[in-house]
Amino acid sequence: MIIFIVILFIAVDVDNFSTAKIYAIIAYTWTFISSTDYLPGILESMSEARELSRRFSKDAPVNQPSLS
Repeated sequence: MIIFIVILFIAVDVDNFSTAKIYAIIAYTWTFISSTDYLPGILESMSEARELSRRFSKDAPVNQPSLS
């Protein structure tokens, strides 16, 4: 909510701003803020992928018998 208030204050204070431009700024800001809801899940997935990569690199190669 604070972000919207600051953006509106700045947008209204600047000269030659139309209603459409203010709406566009708010719409893009709303989209950005709503997309940040996914950040915790993305960060968790990234840390899981790093952990798996680290575990796979620590494992010694397994000697597999040849099929011939």
